[in-house]
Amino acid sequence: MARRRHVAKSTDTVVAVPQDADRDAATTVALERSYNAVELDLLPGACNTPVLREGDELWRIDSSDAECAWDDQPTTDGLSYYRLEGRSDWRRATSENFEKAGRGPKATVFVLHGNRTSLFEATGMVWDVYRLVSQADAQPLRMVLWTWPSRRTFNRPRRDVRLKAERSEAAGRQLAGVLRRIDPQAPVGLVGFSFGVRAITKALHLLGQEATQGAGSIANVSLPSGRSAPMRALLIAAAIDNDALLPSGPYRLAASQVDRMIVTHNGCDRLLRTYRHLYCWHGPDALGVTGFASDWARADGGLENIEFLDVSGSVGKIHRWPNYIQAREITAALRSDLLGRGEL
Repeated sequence: MARRRHVAKSTDTVVAVPQDADRDAATTVALERSYNAVELDLLPGACNTPVLREGDELWRIDSSDAECAWDDQPTTDGLSYYRLEGRSDWRRATSENFEKAGRGPKATVFVLHGNRTSLFEATGMVWDVYRLVSQADAQPLRMVLWTWPSRRTFNRPRRDVRLKAERSEAAGRQLAGVLRRIDPQAPVGLVGFSFGVRAITKALHLLGQEATQGAGSIANVSLPSGRSAPMRALLIAAAIDNDALLPSGPYRLAASQVDRMIVTHNGCDRLLRTYRHLYCWHGPDALGVTGFASDWARADGGLENIEFLDVSGSVGKIHRWPNYIQAREITAALRSDLLGRGEL
């Protein structure tokens, strides 16, 4: 079998990769697990990796081994937990370790990546968010990188994207299970990119369903039962239907669980503009392209806590995290206190 050599950046580790791995699904799955294990050891050990401030933490929660739960109930089954020790030592942890570390008012920021994102790229995302949030917030932070199986599974693009839509929703059910266990005194920030937005809005909607059975409120916004600290969300290049947050949409209760939600939209994003073909040739556009599907939604839909940022001029046509995170509107939103300790 012909082989090529892949050299990981900023390291001396070499991984041999079969060129025809995509031809065999079982081989692909085994390779992906191997790559994840290697990348987990490599990151974030590069010399240019930011250093956590004293008192800050970086965690990774992986849902690759979790089974899809179709009963629409929050769950934490099948999740794997890791905590960064020092600069490059990722240590396996448990859900009990994660919950214990989060007790008290320490803010927690979750970062969720999009489709076809390697662990290397996802780790870069969480460091990007940490760098910007920590500039505006001097209080201790707990950063959480949430990873889900986003590598290419099928060669046909539409079939592959449909599967990723299902997987990101499954990740949302698990995220809801984790969010419900966060200390109610701790501010929470949620940052999602592309299909990562799908997981966040699914999780918030499930929490909203629970909140209808009895919840507290902040600024006339119902929050998960017992929560006294704010929860905010930044949804970047949202790969969900542009009516998903409306009163008739599948995530209609998501906005009720945050006291502020910022959604970017970019009509120039060429890849996101093909979202309408996800299930049919003329389906709904993506929220990250057009904003809300109807103009009356903000006034009549009770969605006054949602703010849209037009990043078309700053981002352009490319659907990539580096292009979006460099947009001045997005960096300003993160620096202006995603965690609700100030005004955005």
